[in-house]
Amino acid sequence: MRNRFSHIIRQSDEPWVLPHLGQRIVKTTVAVFLCLMFYYLRGYRGQDMPTEAAITAIICMQPYVRDTGEYALNRFIGTIIGALWGLLLLLLLNDFPLLGANMLVLYLMMAAGVLLSLYSAVILRMPDASGLASIVFLCIVIAFPDIEEPLRQAAHRLLDVFVGTTIATVVNVVRLPRSKRWDLCFFVRTRDLVPDRFSHISPTALFQLNYLYNDGAKICLMSEHAPAFFMLQMSGIRLSAPQIVMDGAAIY
Repeated sequence: MRNRFSHIIRQSDEPWVLPHLGQRIVKTTVAVFLCLMFYYLRGYRGQDMPTEAAITAIICMQPYVRDTGEYALNRFIGTIIGALWGLLLLLLLNDFPLLGANMLVLYLMMAAGVLLSLYSAVILRMPDASGLASIVFLCIVIAFPDIEEPLRQAAHRLLDVFVGTTIATVVNVVRLPRSKRWDLCFFVRTRDLVPDRFSHISPTALFQLNYLYNDGAKICLMSEHAPAFFMLQMSGIRLSAPQIVMDGAAIY
């Protein structure tokens, strides 16, 4: 029992320090600020300030730049799905006012709309878009019955989410220029990343390695084990250079 928790005991003895402020946190903050400034310049203030764009920017910000385009496309499709179902429900409630008179029936219809939004994304084989589809749907219909123009309400929410998605994508892609040494190659031992051959790399180390790979770094991992164990340990890493396995007996 003591051996099982020995690593926890050792960590508790170490001095506590603040974690590193990652770029995703900084970029998300910048994206939210730009969303708010966009609507501020358009004349929105206080309670009139739309928050959907900022929320969308937070959701769409991705840790890896190469995922941003695909993620933005999924989110945009999800926005369209949610907006269409929201518009259909508002039009239905306007044509049949008795449906909205009973709050129980109204909320059941809203819940059914969430189900349809989620399921539509699954049918289109875009499960990553399902969450935003349901959020957009609720943003459109939640203010009922204080909605006079359903088409305008849906168009505004669609614009808000599009603004948030666009700003998040641009902020995530843009990088500040900096000098790089393309002639360097770094060698990293896998035993410094995982305790044994049956363990997986930690999410933090996985993120950092993938970030370096995406940034063009040349990193060669050195493993004492066979390729099968190496791939088990390093599952999720986007390798961009040959790796040394079996303690130098082969290059994988």
